[in-house]
Amino acid sequence: MKLFLKAFLASVFCFTFHTSARADISSLKLCYENREQPPYYLGDSVIVPSQKQGIYIEILTKVAAQLEIELSLVRRPWNRCLRLLELNEIDGVLGASFLEERKAIGHYPFKAGIIDQNARLAKKSYSLYVLKNHRFVWTGDLSQIKGKSIGIPLGYAIGTKLNRVGVKVSEQPHTELLLEMLKHRRIEVIATLAEVGDFLIQKDPLRYKDIIKLSPNLQAKAYYLLFSHQYYDVNRDIAEAIWNLIPVYRPEIDTKYGIVD
Repeated sequence: MKLFLKAFLASVFCFTFHTSARADISSLKLCYENREQPPYYLGDSVIVPSQKQGIYIEILTKVAAQLEIELSLVRRPWNRCLRLLELNEIDGVLGASFLEERKAIGHYPFKAGIIDQNARLAKKSYSLYVLKNHRFVWTGDLSQIKGKSIGIPLGYAIGTKLNRVGVKVSEQPHTELLLEMLKHRRIEVIATLAEVGDFLIQKDPLRYKDIIKLSPNLQAKAYYLLFSHQYYDVNRDIAEAIWNLIPVYRPEIDTKYGIVD
C-alpha cells in the first residue's frame, strides 16, 4: 500500500503542479449539511465537531494534508450549501449525488464523458419507511408509488426521481421531522437515506417502535465532492488531484467505520 501510494502521489504532483496557470490553492472551503448522516458526517449543528467527524471529513482531511491544503469546513442546511456553491461563495459541497440539473451549479468528476464513480465519497441507499400496520404495497416496482404522497428531506435528490414517476413529494427540513410525521399519521410513507433512518430509529427504539423499513431499497446512489464552477475553472488540476486521491483513502476510512463499499 505504501509503495502504491508513493508512486500514485508522485504522478499526481507531477500532473498537478506542472502548470503555472493556477490560482492560490493553499485553502479549500467546503460546505456540508448541518444535520448528521452517520457515519458519513456527525453532529446536528452548524459547528464542525473537533472529534468524531465522520467518513467524509476524515477522507478530505487526509487528502488536504497530503496536498498541503488548508481545509476550511462550514455547515449549513443542505439547500443552503447548494446555493452557496451556485454563488461561488464556497469551493465545494460534500456528498452531492449526481443530478443532471446540478451540473449548472457545480462540477462533478468525469472521465471520458462519464461520471467517475471511483471518485465517490460513498455509496448510500434510499429506503421507504412506513408504520407496522400499513397497507402500503412495495415490491420494488415504481408503478406502485405513482400518485402517492411521500415525504422526503428538503432538497434531497430523490425528490427528482419521485417526481418523474408521478409521486407527490412533501419536502420537510430533515428526516427526524419526517419520522415524527409518520409516527403521528400525518403522512403515509417517507423516503430517506437508510443510514439516517436506521440510525434515528436505533437511537430511540421506543419512540419509533411502530416504524419499519420496507425492502427492497428504493435506490442506491454514489455521492461526490461537487466543486463550484469558479474553483474548478481556476484550479482544475488540484480539483482533479483531490478526486484522484479520494479512492486512495476511502477504503481505509470505510473499514474503520465498518462500511463495505
